[in-house]
Amino acid sequence: MTHIILLIAALAEEADAFMPGQGHVVEAKPHPMRVIEQPRRQIKIVTCGLGKVNAALGGAGIAQYRAGDWPMGKACDPAFTAMPDPGSGLPHASIISGDVFLECPAAAKALAVKLNAQLVDMEVAAVAQAAEALGLPWCAIKAVTDDADCESASDFSANLKRAARKAGVAMEALCLTIA
Repeated sequence: MTHIILLIAALAEEADAFMPGQGHVVEAKPHPMRVIEQPRRQIKIVTCGLGKVNAALGGAGIAQYRAGDWPMGKACDPAFTAMPDPGSGLPHASIISGDVFLECPAAAKALAVKLNAQLVDMEVAAVAQAAEALGLPWCAIKAVTDDADCESASDFSANLKRAARKAGVAMEALCLTIA
């Protein structure tokens, strides 16, 4: 049995950090992807762009909400719980997603406390929602690039390649646990 693993990266630096130099590029809609063939596994890496809409399109699923609706359901809704850890040993975290690049420490702290979250991003909720709608297992591997404060933009740029490689190595190890 061949498992198909879809990796969705917002930025090229993130996608390129996963198994660099391996695979071949396939022109696909709405985004091109790199495909790596392995025994019992086919890994597809899509670079979709920033934000939840691009992330959902990268995973080939999207749901629409009216402005002001809470798009993820109730906080900690089990429908948005990642697949069980297949043995990677990576730490687990609660992640909240939004439509903005957060640069306010007070807002970041308030969101983290209110929603019991350890990380903030712009894509995971859309991927989780699309995967759930399609009945697919999912997980997210995140490497922190900034502290969601007034230095976030410069920290993000300075830390992107390091964080992307750290996440890429963790995803490579996780893919090996999926037979």
